[in-house]
Amino acid sequence: MKRSVVLATTVATGLGAITLALTPASGASVKPGAIRFGVPRVVDPIHVYGEPDIKVAPNGTVYVSGPQGTGTQRSIWNASYDNGDSYRLVQDNKTGTAYPSALIPTKSTMGPGGGDTEIAIDRHSNIYYADLYALACFTAGYSHDNGRTVQSTPLGCSAPGADRQWMGVYDPAPSDHTISPYKGARPLVYLKYSAATNGSKVDYTDGSNPTNWHQDDGATTIATGGGYSPTDAPIAIDQHTGDLLTVVMHGGGMALAVGQPAKDGTAHLTMKYEPIMPNVLGGDPNTLFPGFAEDAGRNLYVVWVGGSDYQLYYSYAKPLANGRDWGAWSPAIKINRPPAAVGLMPWVAGGRNGIIDVAWYGTDMSLGQLGNAGPSAKKGEAWWTWFAQIDKAASSRPHIVESVASQHPMHYNDICMLGTGCITATGNRNIADFFQVTIDNQGRARIVYTDTSNGLASVLGNVEAADHPGAAVVTVATQETGLDAWTGKPLKPAETQAPLAQVTDPAGDARYPVLGGTAVPGADIEKVQLARNSKELKITVTTAHGTLADAAKAAAASYGRLVVRWQMGNTLYHAGVDMDASGATPATFYAGKTASTDSCSVSACDPHTLDYVAPPLTGAVAATGTVRAGQNTIYTIHVPLSAVGNPSSKSLLEEVAGYVFAAPVSGATPDSKVQSDADEVPLELEGTKSFNFEAAAAKHGTFAGAVLPEALLLPLLGIASLARRRRAE
Repeated sequence: MKRSVVLATTVATGLGAITLALTPASGASVKPGAIRFGVPRVVDPIHVYGEPDIKVAPNGTVYVSGPQGTGTQRSIWNASYDNGDSYRLVQDNKTGTAYPSALIPTKSTMGPGGGDTEIAIDRHSNIYYADLYALACFTAGYSHDNGRTVQSTPLGCSAPGADRQWMGVYDPAPSDHTISPYKGARPLVYLKYSAATNGSKVDYTDGSNPTNWHQDDGATTIATGGGYSPTDAPIAIDQHTGDLLTVVMHGGGMALAVGQPAKDGTAHLTMKYEPIMPNVLGGDPNTLFPGFAEDAGRNLYVVWVGGSDYQLYYSYAKPLANGRDWGAWSPAIKINRPPAAVGLMPWVAGGRNGIIDVAWYGTDMSLGQLGNAGPSAKKGEAWWTWFAQIDKAASSRPHIVESVASQHPMHYNDICMLGTGCITATGNRNIADFFQVTIDNQGRARIVYTDTSNGLASVLGNVEAADHPGAAVVTVATQETGLDAWTGKPLKPAETQAPLAQVTDPAGDARYPVLGGTAVPGADIEKVQLARNSKELKITVTTAHGTLADAAKAAAASYGRLVVRWQMGNTLYHAGVDMDASGATPATFYAGKTASTDSCSVSACDPHTLDYVAPPLTGAVAATGTVRAGQNTIYTIHVPLSAVGNPSSKSLLEEVAGYVFAAPVSGATPDSKVQSDADEVPLELEGTKSFNFEAAAAKHGTFAGAVLPEALLLPLLGIASLARRRRAE
């Protein structure tokens, strides 16, 4: 396809002349593969959902949330107290044995939801949550104790008829030297959302009553006229001025929208607009959608994917000396290079002055290969989660380091760009419309993304027109090398992706209720170990004293279930042990392919829960094993290789992790859509961090904490070779 290229153009704005470079800025450099990530962590081994978000509190708690769909009227909110190694449900996380209707879930719900979710955190680690329901309004939640208890209200918007919400918190530290005239209670939390009629609205709540949301006197709306139109870009709150900042469309380009606090000290905002670019490089910048962030030096950044070339670009603006405004925006700077040939869904996080982290989904197939449909083309393309760390980002000579963050392709084939129109177009929208990167307290990028490479679809029909394949397993990759985004110094890696034979897990983290509840020793995993011979995969799990039956009783459930799960190639596998609460029935051992249960929403039908099936269900076979109780309890599962894809000594089992669940039924009972919709599914009491296992490599390494030689690690980092290997498996 022939395309003309304009090298540069200059336009005059109220901020002065801006030269728009249509080629990479002079001095930009890219070094693919220079930054490495640890073994990805699975956030929720039961619930799957698209467009996840991620935030890290000052106290170190990691939060992830995302929608399960309007069909369930429930979204999922997870929290990790162990530095992101494992997660638990935040909501009313208790078990039950009866199956209520889908309208009366027994756990993991605070009110109507199932649509877009959003999380914000203030300086004191209080967390705010919003869940969209049926394009009507939001259930708004608040927790002051790490998610152990949550206050919520289903009236989180002032003007029903709402969509895609974002939060921002005004909670300045003394070092911010704030000049905001706002005199009300802090923190002040803003909620920007798309209105049903026109533009975007801004509501707010404050520290005096965090669940009481107000519209700003009906006055604060964004991009309702004057040639401006809204985007789904997130917001940032500048702590020095108290300004609410975001990006809107202006003609064929973008503008900065600035909401300035009222001089009377109230939360009222007055909007003004400053042009960024009248005609941006690469076509429509509102393509699933612009990313926006501020760094610690108060530099502003907008990141976008061009709607005609699907390349990634960014532009920046520096604060002016008056401390109140920002200067002219920079020329457009291209971020990606092959093999990240086509990109989608950019997100940006700001670190110290001049450092930003950017994540996106990318494929090595060119736009010429994909054709006019672009990312929506069904060409069997492999998509990866990509990452770029940009130092000296607010300069004409940025240093761009591009790397792959996902351990394997996270999606295959089309990423439908038609929104709810993906139903009639039979396009895959399982990953939804975005994902996020954040910077944790150690300066490491944490990227939450959805991994649909498993291709799962349930028995609703297995026809793409009705069931879109691919369970969206929510996954977090954590940066191990590169720069500490808060200091600019090199990171010290805490782990590699090198294969191990076992991992250990902290004691005392299995509890019921699962956040802040009573310790459940029978569910408390201390170690997970794998070994392989020519006939079987041997899995050994050590727990504290007590059994799965004791864990079931402690959690008021009918069954205790121990599951070890992993992915090999593009298939999810598991091995498990079930014990009923009475302890009178011998434990059952099983293994096989993991299944899923579909539900339906405005994005059609797709997997909503994972099901670790046992015989006689399809995909499962009986295994043998032993339970040895004593000072510790040791479960040994002997898994026939044929039950789990016949792994060779050189097969890579990825993201291996152990879990204990309190469950209403055993793995031999089929999950149903009614149960899944009502969330009558296993409740995670315990989870370990994930690790990779390869018998030939792990055999020669030491156990937990081993770092293998570079020669064994490099094959894991080769994109093309790993993709070929996975397809072969």
